[in-house]
Amino acid sequence: MAKLKIKNQSKLDKGIYSWTKLPYAITIFFAMIFVVLLSFGAVTFFYNTFFSYYIREECEKRLDNAIASCRNLESVFHDNLDIGEKATDDEIVDVVLHTIISSADVSSDANIVLFKNEPDGIDILWPSTSYSVSANTNASKIVEAVKTENPIAQSNVTYSLELDGQSYYYRVIDIDYNLNDGSKFTLPNHHICVFVNSQYYYSFMTSFNYAMWQIIMIAIIAAAIISIVISMPLILSTLKLSRFSKRISEGNYERLKGRLVSREMYDLGDTMNNMAAKLEEADREQQTFFQNASHELRTPLQSIQGYAEGLKYDVFDEEGKKQAVDIIINESSRLTGMVENLLSISKMDMSSKGNYRVKKNNLSSKILCELVVENIRGNVLHANKELILDLDKKAVTLNANSGDLLRMFENLFSNCLRYCKNNVTLKYRVEDNQAVYYVMDDGDGISDEVMPHLFSRFAKGSDGKHGIGLALCKAIADEHNGSIKGYNRPEGGACFEVRLPAKESNNTIG
Repeated sequence: MAKLKIKNQSKLDKGIYSWTKLPYAITIFFAMIFVVLLSFGAVTFFYNTFFSYYIREECEKRLDNAIASCRNLESVFHDNLDIGEKATDDEIVDVVLHTIISSADVSSDANIVLFKNEPDGIDILWPSTSYSVSANTNASKIVEAVKTENPIAQSNVTYSLELDGQSYYYRVIDIDYNLNDGSKFTLPNHHICVFVNSQYYYSFMTSFNYAMWQIIMIAIIAAAIISIVISMPLILSTLKLSRFSKRISEGNYERLKGRLVSREMYDLGDTMNNMAAKLEEADREQQTFFQNASHELRTPLQSIQGYAEGLKYDVFDEEGKKQAVDIIINESSRLTGMVENLLSISKMDMSSKGNYRVKKNNLSSKILCELVVENIRGNVLHANKELILDLDKKAVTLNANSGDLLRMFENLFSNCLRYCKNNVTLKYRVEDNQAVYYVMDDGDGISDEVMPHLFSRFAKGSDGKHGIGLALCKAIADEHNGSIKGYNRPEGGACFEVRLPAKESNNTIG
């Protein structure tokens, strides 16, 4: 069950990942479409919200103006009719009709309908058929719809109505007035409906929305064209860089040529060119390294094999046998040292690339001197040379791998013993919170031909062994954040200067 779940999850992740692997042009297109739709959606939303509010406010204003005109009923009653208890409904209706007719100047703001509720229906008193048949018919439809949808409409409250594809805002008001004695008179069953046709506003808003959609479609087409125009140079540059990286993976380090679309792409191409150059150099060095290593390994192996076969088939006399044994031992030691150096330098390479971590501990720089002297003293005696020591009493703490540092000094002394005449010297000082070691000899010094390639791999002098020792010394110094350099002393002989940074200062050692 668990395996099935993991498998399904893997398929899901793969499916999601496949959706994210869209071409650059489509990504830009979708991004632009999103921006366009978001922008136009926001504009349309705010426009429709604002315009709907504006339509209602405008219709409310027109209704207010019309109702204000209708409210002059009271003044007409006072000015033209002494009614009170004597006035009949018909007389009052005549006054109302006179008032509505006198309010014809507001017909552009709103439509006014005077109607009476009859037991068998609604009687439209104004506009009458004699005034306008179409106006009477339209008024009748609206009042019928109003009474059907909102039979108990509150006075002076604005309502909306949809009828025959038209939108209306309306109010229904009662007919009442105040008498001179302060009492209030109401004309029963008679009402005035004031309405405004707002369809013209909504038609304009619909036309605007239609125009916005047309603009959106044009923007989508423009976005597609723009995305292709923008992305095509980037796609071509990306394909060029992709082909270049594929060539590098196949071992073809030919530099990338041609113009790239942007500064960022150009920088990337320049970086990849530098990477190709370094990979080519590293590949060449690796090939040279293996060629030289195989050659250097083959030489002692051939010597060992040759003398071993001579001993096997008894081709040497007694003196020759002793020499053969000595040569086999010496070549075996040489081969062992070379293999150890190769392993050490390989370890340093892995450490510099982050694939291996060299273990380091606190080590006194003065104790390191003592370990170095103890380690190389036998080699000096065996070579019948003199070891001169010039050691400072100060000491600092190093963050170091003692084994690697001892191998470094062993190679330095081995090199000096090979070229010295009478003695080799170890000089130690503490300078600028650094432990400084000088390994010197009294030989002829470093030749001008060897000096530029002194620490290169398989670079050998006239009496060199395999050309790995000094390259290993530099790798170990670099691993300890230190430095190493070689030069000729004015008084004669070669000098190797090693500087190792201190972790922290210690007290002076007496």
